[in-house]
Amino acid sequence: MRLLKTLHIDSEMGWGGGQRQVTGLCCYLRDRGHEVKLVCRPGSELQAWASSEGIDAISVDMKCALSLATVFRMRSVIGRERPDVVHLHASKAHVLGSAAARLAGGGLGIATRRMQDPIRMIWPNTSAYGHWTDALVAISNTARDALLAAGVKPEKIHVIESGVDVDTFADAPSNPEFRAGLGVDDRIPIVCTTAVLSERKGIRYLIEAAALLRQAGVPFRLIIAGDGPDRDNLETQARELGLAAQFLGFREDVPLLLAEADVFVMPSLSEGLGVATLEAMAAGRPVVASAVGGLCESVVDGVTGILVPPRDPRSLANAIGKLLENPDMARKLGAAGQERIRARYSLSSMAARNEALYYELLGK
Repeated sequence: MRLLKTLHIDSEMGWGGGQRQVTGLCCYLRDRGHEVKLVCRPGSELQAWASSEGIDAISVDMKCALSLATVFRMRSVIGRERPDVVHLHASKAHVLGSAAARLAGGGLGIATRRMQDPIRMIWPNTSAYGHWTDALVAISNTARDALLAAGVKPEKIHVIESGVDVDTFADAPSNPEFRAGLGVDDRIPIVCTTAVLSERKGIRYLIEAAALLRQAGVPFRLIIAGDGPDRDNLETQARELGLAAQFLGFREDVPLLLAEADVFVMPSLSEGLGVATLEAMAAGRPVVASAVGGLCESVVDGVTGILVPPRDPRSLANAIGKLLENPDMARKLGAAGQERIRARYSLSSMAARNEALYYELLGK
């Protein structure tokens, strides 16, 4: 097997499900003997991660998707590195990286689409999703459908679902000290979510649902892990509703949090697949999620979790309350979800399928 030189480009500053996929793929390829380099923004979470992992990170400012200066900077990087594969992992990276790769005249260009939202097929998107890339990876059938609706040729699209390191979450032990650090009595159920705190994640509806449960006298503690532009507004909303929600900010110990959780909630308004939900299922937690996008693929309603309409606090509250009142049902759903993740959404499977796609396309 010929080892490959791979260059991965991600334009995000923060840390979310997409970045967990990038890091998992990079580590897998490195451990397989491939050369891995990462292009990311200065001061980004990915830059810090690459430094800690000993992966060569090249800093490029990618604030604007229409910056010619950035395109030419990337072209210089690609021309110098001469990679076999240029893999693009976020929307601005798609445009900037695909243009730079074509100008540099080398490397297989692959873009991963992680969103279910419609694609505005105006320039430069028409080129980034058209002749500037050799293949497009969709992380779910929902993401594939968005590409097809935008006019992308079916033969260019390859569905490779996101994955998680199942054992990291399945093996995380319940930890009384961790729970005590949260200030939660072991008799109080924990309802939690882990998400980027943006409008698209629908956390405001979870807070409204939690307030309804509190009014009904249901005992629980709501814990929200993650950060983002909506955090201040969400904290204000919780205070105004008299809800003692805990906002933990960004956490690296999510497996420990999930090990303590009784119910995991993902109230997204749109979702390409939902890595945080996959992680909760890997931890064996019962899931309540919006019936949108890729969540309808990963969560089997009534089998691995409960799906509810988006933007519907009452339905969210009813589903959460049902699981809190029926621990046997919650355990059954959680166990079934964990088995589904092992069978279909492992991180190693995701990475291996991307590697196989590289070889398939390079062999054509």
